[in-house]
Amino acid sequence: MDKKIIYLLVIILALLTSIFLIKKLPKKDDLKIYLPGLQIKDLEGNLINMSAFTGKPLIINYWASWCGPCREEFLYFEKNYKLYGHKINFLMVSAEFPETIKAFKNANNYTLPLAQSQKQLNELGITSIPVTIIYSAQGNLLSTKTSPLNEAELNKIICDLIK
Repeated sequence: MDKKIIYLLVIILALLTSIFLIKKLPKKDDLKIYLPGLQIKDLEGNLINMSAFTGKPLIINYWASWCGPCREEFLYFEKNYKLYGHKINFLMVSAEFPETIKAFKNANNYTLPLAQSQKQLNELGITSIPVTIIYSAQGNLLSTKTSPLNEAELNKIICDLIK
């Protein structure tokens, strides 16, 4: 067989293999974080029992104090927490040190519940922030948003949850 044909077949086989492997990789939108496996502490260092959030829908937002889009979202979350905190559980989770989280909360006078992830975000499959995860009142994963939310998007999520 001609060497050019062999090289061509090898290249085609390599391309097909690459395409197959890329399709098997998890997509960013396929991120799934289930409540029972979460390890989150409050800012005093106490492990949070995630089953305590059943009974009302839950919105968890993964963020960091240095993240510009996260900081912008915070304004929308704070506003909606004040309006709907009695109907929906909100939990803002960062992998930063508790002192950093507390300083951010105090500097901005936020009332939202803030917490610290006990796992690095990449261990949860989170490769960029912000990430917002929505759970039903029964604790079932409803959806994951892997890009910043604007105010209208967050309002729609909340309206859908309180119907």
